[in-house]
Amino acid sequence: MLLAMLLVANFVIAQKEDASAKHAAIITAAALKEKLTILASDEMEGRETATPGQKKAAAYIE
Repeated sequence: MLLAMLLVANFVIAQKEDASAKHAAIITAAALKEKLTILASDEMEGRETATPGQKKAAAYIE
């Protein structure tokens, strides 16, 4: 039983690492900078909770 649990845990951990590696390969510094620049721009009107700017930022992220 312990062996089965260890094998399942190992499989789950391996899957998470594969997903991270896959996404890390497509995220570049330039792309990240572009996204963060947009979120920090004046057009987003700040991101305080329940404000139009917060709603714009949430829509952009989705």
